[in-house]
Amino acid sequence: MPRISLVPVESMEPSLKHAADQLQTRLGVVPHSFRTYAHRPAIALAFAQLGQAVFAGTVDPKLKTMVAYKVSATNGCPYCIGHTSGMLRSAGFSEKQLESIRELVPETWPERECIALSFAERATREPARVTDDLVAQLRRFFSEAEVVEIAAVVGFMNFTNKVHEALAIPLEDIFVRPEPERR
Repeated sequence: MPRISLVPVESMEPSLKHAADQLQTRLGVVPHSFRTYAHRPAIALAFAQLGQAVFAGTVDPKLKTMVAYKVSATNGCPYCIGHTSGMLRSAGFSEKQLESIRELVPETWPERECIALSFAERATREPARVTDDLVAQLRRFFSEAEVVEIAAVVGFMNFTNKVHEALAIPLEDIFVRPEPERR
């Protein structure tokens, strides 16, 4: 049960309704996170704008979603795991591939993706211990601007993971996976 009520879209002020409509079009649902943040319209709008900015850019969107999933799995945020794993499944990822992201199985991914996922895990677990060497490895494959994009995904997801967990924001039905039948 959510700790904070979800603001109905029809009760939102016009600027929020417009943003909610855009989210509905893009995601097929107005996320419960946005409906929670809508209690403070400025926060809801800033959150939506920051999310758009963080996930824009030149880094492959699929890799950004892998990084977002890795952060969420590292933090254990069911809400964000549901969203990011759903996006990856929609992009054709198998359960085995999702597991290899969670467990960081290096032989599953090209070096470029492995380094980005390693950075995501380290920056999530111990940001002060991200080494110059790890950033230099990232720089072999990504421009400085792209390293900033990857770091921004990590930071954005750490923010969302913490807030969503603290407020117990419920996952939308379209992202809930049914439990496998037991025999």
